[in-house]
Amino acid sequence: MRTPSRTIMFVALAVILGIGILHAQSPSSILIEKPFSRATPGGSQVGVGYMAIINTGSIADRLVSASSPAAGKVQIHEMAMQNGVMKMRELPDGLPIEAGKTVSLAPGGNHLMGPP
Repeated sequence: MRTPSRTIMFVALAVILGIGILHAQSPSSILIEKPFSRATPGGSQVGVGYMAIINTGSIADRLVSASSPAAGKVQIHEMAMQNGVMKMRELPDGLPIEAGKTVSLAPGGNHLMGPP
């Protein structure tokens, strides 16, 4: 009785993994251009990173995390106007990158932030 259950579980897992592989972007379909960061003001405990993320693929993707040897932790942030005040918040679900589109991480908008 255990053998058929294990076989079914193995086949189901293989099918699920196969679907994931079929829909995965190739590494070359996401391009990063013009990454930069500005010097932080004296006493500042955070740095900010900017860049253009280009999805040359045919399916949407999502930036879900980032890392840097210069920061202990990097967060993906957005800036938006709320009641006439610019507010910044972390995007815990990441940043969508539509197929064939470019997402700009730029001053006054989406960006990466982390302590040095």
